[in-house]
Amino acid sequence: MDSTIEIQGKQLKLSNLEKVLYPATGFTKQQVIDFYVRIAPAMLPHLAGRPLTRKRYPNGVDEEFFYEKNYESTPLLSPDFVKLADAHGIRGKAVKTRAEVLPAVAEAQKHKGPFLINFLVEKEDSVYPMIPAGSALHEMIRRPEKNPLVETAQDH
Repeated sequence: MDSTIEIQGKQLKLSNLEKVLYPATGFTKQQVIDFYVRIAPAMLPHLAGRPLTRKRYPNGVDEEFFYEKNYESTPLLSPDFVKLADAHGIRGKAVKTRAEVLPAVAEAQKHKGPFLINFLVEKEDSVYPMIPAGSALHEMIRRPEKNPLVETAQDH
C-alpha cells in the first residue's frame, strides 16, 4: 500500500507502509510514521540547527543497516563558527573561495592572539586545487618546520 501526502506544500510519496520495521513489537512503517507525526511538535525544536545523520534499516532494525550519505534533500546548516569565536573573544574569518584563502591567512598572521579561519567548502569543491575534495584538514595544511600555525588532532 502506497500513499501520497502533502507537507508544507510538497508532495511526499510513502511506500511499503505495511512493512514491519520492529519485529519484536510488530510495529510497521505506518505506525512509526504516525508516532513521529504525533511527537514532531515537541521533538523538532530540539533538532533544529543540529547536524543530521541518517541511519537506515531497510529490512527492519534486526537486519543490516547503512548510513545515508546523500544529504542533498536536507539543507544542513552548520553553526557560524566565526560568530561563536567572536562570542569568546577570538577573531575569525569565513573563507568560501580560493581567492579568500591567502588574505585570511595574512590577516591571521598579523593578528596577535588566536584567530579562527572557517573554511566553508562545498562538498565537491576544494579551496586548494592540488587537494581533492573530502581530504582531511591535516592533509590541507602546509606547515613550516617549526612553530606550526595550525594544529589538528592528526598532529598529535
